[in-house]
Amino acid sequence: MENIIFVHGALGSSKSWEHIVAHLEGHCNIYIINLPGHGKSVEQMQEHSLKFFADYIANYAEEKGLNDYIIAGYSMGGYIGLYMAANHYKGLQKLYTIATKMKWDETIANKEAMKLDYDILTEKAPQFLTLQQKLHHHHFPTILADTQNILKHIGQNPITAQHLSNIQIPVHIHVGSIDTLVTQEETIEAAKHISNASANVLENQPHIIEKMDGGVVADSIKQFI
Repeated sequence: MENIIFVHGALGSSKSWEHIVAHLEGHCNIYIINLPGHGKSVEQMQEHSLKFFADYIANYAEEKGLNDYIIAGYSMGGYIGLYMAANHYKGLQKLYTIATKMKWDETIANKEAMKLDYDILTEKAPQFLTLQQKLHHHHFPTILADTQNILKHIGQNPITAQHLSNIQIPVHIHVGSIDTLVTQEETIEAAKHISNASANVLENQPHIIEKMDGGVVADSIKQFI
């Protein structure tokens, strides 16, 4: 069976994938990670860069003895996967992304980063902060500033069409039809620049992974592997 490493998004954790991988038992070898600075990870976020996370995933695969593996990445997890594919990380055979925003620049990144200001969230979204505190334990509230810095790094160093054209492995890019953050247009446009890629729309699926239908997402993964 295929080895699949499931990578969560910004402010996420391994819990993000639980309702999806429950439908994949017996179809693949499942590896769900917590990126440094997230969830119950004991490791800190030492750098705010795609390369830092990409190297962490590659080292994780090596430690697990995975010579070949697929990455299934949600949101920022998919963006990290694209970085790895464009830079030809050893062992990465295929990439599956879902709800991954493809269009980034400094203006977009700064706008998204502002939404994570602690004082603003305290006033406008206290329940969100409570959830984040429970999810990230000792990484809270530093994870908010860390994520702001990651977003700014992406805005300053986006994955370009040239980077995408360097990708040689099969890539399946998915977006939900009711995703309010990622557009179908940017998803389709990104796929055009990858020689062996397809863009797919999952009907009635939102951006937030925890609100997605686990069976629908799992079925799209089964078709890919």
